[in-house]
Amino acid sequence: MVKRTAIYIKANKTGAYDTLLSDQAKVLLAERLVDPTWYSYDLYKERFNALCKVEARNDRHTIIQWGRTLGDDLLHTIYKATVSEFNVKTALFRYARFHRMIFNFGEVEGKIVSDHEVEVIYRDFEPNWDNFYHIVTGWVQ
Repeated sequence: MVKRTAIYIKANKTGAYDTLLSDQAKVLLAERLVDPTWYSYDLYKERFNALCKVEARNDRHTIIQWGRTLGDDLLHTIYKATVSEFNVKTALFRYARFHRMIFNFGEVEGKIVSDHEVEVIYRDFEPNWDNFYHIVTGWVQ
């Protein structure tokens, strides 16, 4: 996820991120990022929020669509071989596992409310990180 945000931020040559990113975030941005490496949560959050502000103007509908696109991408790449029979229970389990792969804190629980509704519950996670919850909404959809 850190690498993905870096690609978009580096592609923007307008200078829009200059005032949004800390010096530490800019240093990390200049490094060669490796996917399986753990990076600072605070720097990831800072960069993700900057990306949402510049590229989506913090529009929740745009960020939700990003989540839909990322979720679809995950299902057709990373989980392509492992999700042969796709159902709601499998999707919730995979999402909780995906969360644990990205964050080393917080807990996610998925509940099936009805045939057409699920509830994703976060515990011990960032309660006011609206941009994250918007993108999660898209992932789950």
